[in-house]
Amino acid sequence: MTEHIETSPVLRRADLLLLLPFVWQLGFADWANGVEWSPFGIPFVMAWQMAGIVFATLVLALRYWLERKHRSGSVSAGAVSPDEGSCP
Repeated sequence: MTEHIETSPVLRRADLLLLLPFVWQLGFADWANGVEWSPFGIPFVMAWQMAGIVFATLVLALRYWLERKHRSGSVSAGAVSPDEGSCP
């Protein structure tokens, strides 16, 4: 049996955070390609891509934290979280 978890406007707004890595990669690609600076001897575009990976990871961690915080609030209100089994 599957439970239906209702989404709240808080979760939908938090989902918009997931667009930030795409904006990072696609929105600033032309700008990053034109930068002449070479940090640590590598082309700036490569450093930009690596920084984008770290940025995306941080955004995903923030999104995960927001969802866990929201679900822990639901549990205290009497709802059953997916982490909890039906066994005592």
